[in-house]
Amino acid sequence: LRRLARTGAPDPNLRLMPGRLVSAKCGRGWCIPERDYAGEVRAVFNAVRRHVRYARDTEGADLYQAPMRTLQIGAADCDDMSSLLAAMLITIGYPVRYRVIRSHGARDWNHIYVVVGLPPGEPTRWVPLDATVPMPPGWEAPDVAARKDFAV
Repeated sequence: LRRLARTGAPDPNLRLMPGRLVSAKCGRGWCIPERDYAGEVRAVFNAVRRHVRYARDTEGADLYQAPMRTLQIGAADCDDMSSLLAAMLITIGYPVRYRVIRSHGARDWNHIYVVVGLPPGEPTRWVPLDATVPMPPGWEAPDVAARKDFAV
């Protein structure tokens, strides 16, 4: 997954969406003020939520797709959504990590999502971004028995 995010980030087609999101004009000014890091992250997160629907993998298989492919298909499971979101945030300068969790009662790690460092230069906090649920940035599943973060 790290490789998918890192190799997907420089794709010029993938870079278009986050670049356009953070540089959009509203009248004479920027829709998202410069250095409004939370606003930029929210815009990218919301775009992924609008353009990609959560869908489970093929029965009996754990498939991994490139971030650009996820945008083309418009459907993805948690690992593919995480790779897309991570790649998009990397393209505009944000440090990201993958967070894997194990729910209470689960034997294995059963979910993954992104956490983003804010502010991007020297993060003082890491904000969860779970694009698989209709919840805002910062929301995390309440039923977590264990979690681990991995640098992307």
